[in-house]
Amino acid sequence: MHIDDPVLGPLKWNSQENTFFGTSQDTLGNRVPLAVWFDSAAGGSDEIVARARLSLQRFRTREREYRLLSAAGLNGVRWPTKITTMAEEDVANWLLVSAFRFLPDGTLRVYWYKGAFMTEIAPNGEFVRLWFC
Repeated sequence: MHIDDPVLGPLKWNSQENTFFGTSQDTLGNRVPLAVWFDSAAGGSDEIVARARLSLQRFRTREREYRLLSAAGLNGVRWPTKITTMAEEDVANWLLVSAFRFLPDGTLRVYWYKGAFMTEIAPNGEFVRLWFC
């Protein structure tokens, strides 16, 4: 199965992983891999892709806010002791999106900097937490 979504781009179905895979552009114009996980209990593929689309649109609109919240979670936690804590604005500017993962309910997981850490955003757009991978 193949879907051409106007926001997510072309999505290709992988039946072994029960997931749609594709790539999308980040705000810097870089191609970023994305995955839309499918679960029939959460609805049909059109409904799940529509949730993912909405989540990506929301992320793009509120990206600066999510970057700053993620930076606040990183600041003072992950830096070696020899490095002075960076201002949250500097950390937010440093973050690069490495992947988007969409759960069937519309939750978005944004993986930053080679997947070293991940921001989880709820289907309603609320920042949930920053995870270290």
